[in-house]
Amino acid sequence: MLTIDINNNIHSIQGTEDYASINRCNEFLETLSSSLEERYEVDLEYDETSFPSGKSYRYSYYSSLNNYFAVQCNEEDDELEFNGMIIYLDSEDLLEARNKYYDSGL
Repeated sequence: MLTIDINNNIHSIQGTEDYASINRCNEFLETLSSSLEERYEVDLEYDETSFPSGKSYRYSYYSSLNNYFAVQCNEEDDELEFNGMIIYLDSEDLLEARNKYYDSGL
């Protein structure tokens, strides 16, 4: 998925992949994050976040231009929900617009 503005500037790139189990997703998450850290000489920050229907396991990084990169596995409590990996890159402009929207209370 791509998010572009009226001037055809890309502000977000996102991809998803289903896995048979959260364990398999997390194995690939570890491998991918290590490879990205080595290739791009960055330190990704790891965090786990619980939410009402599951948990996410994420490695993320803010670039020198304040763009946000993350790769994460989501574990849903309901077997019918998505259990898989999401990888995304968001521009600083998109992050600011999203925060402004949520801060407005809409």
